[in-house]
Amino acid sequence: MVQVQDEHVRAIIEFDPFVQMDRLDDDAIMADLEGRTFKKLVYEFPLDGQVVQGLSIKGVDAAADAMARQGYVIREDGIARVLEPDAAYFTARVSLYRIVPNRITGELQEVRTRTIIGSKRQPLKMRRKDRSLVDDPFWFEKGSSKALRNATSRLISERVKMEIIGRAAKEGA
Repeated sequence: MVQVQDEHVRAIIEFDPFVQMDRLDDDAIMADLEGRTFKKLVYEFPLDGQVVQGLSIKGVDAAADAMARQGYVIREDGIARVLEPDAAYFTARVSLYRIVPNRITGELQEVRTRTIIGSKRQPLKMRRKDRSLVDDPFWFEKGSSKALRNATSRLISERVKMEIIGRAAKEGA
């Protein structure tokens, strides 16, 4: 956690970059559920004097699409959940496939190259703007989406991630 001092109110607030990334992804998931458009592909925030950048849940989707255009397809194999009193723990499996022609028939086939596990702890309550805690009716959607995002992100090449970040910077996404 990083402490940030606001010059205007002379107060110190707690800043947790992982909480901030989760909030951005929550916004994207809720936009999908509500039929709204969410275009933010990249998150960015200061940490220890440097700017940290990464792909949002929408950015990971865009990167997976870019991988598909290069002949690699990411398939979601499954997801498991363990429910505890205050949170749900999600584990997602995804696999990377290379699309290659069959040497004999010429037909395209998928060859699995790697399988990855991603996980996410999702609280069952959410904090409202007034700082009170309430039940989150969308904890399942948020947790499962984030676990799949975490697994998928591990299968995306750094080159593709950097291309998406660069494109988002140019387009303001």
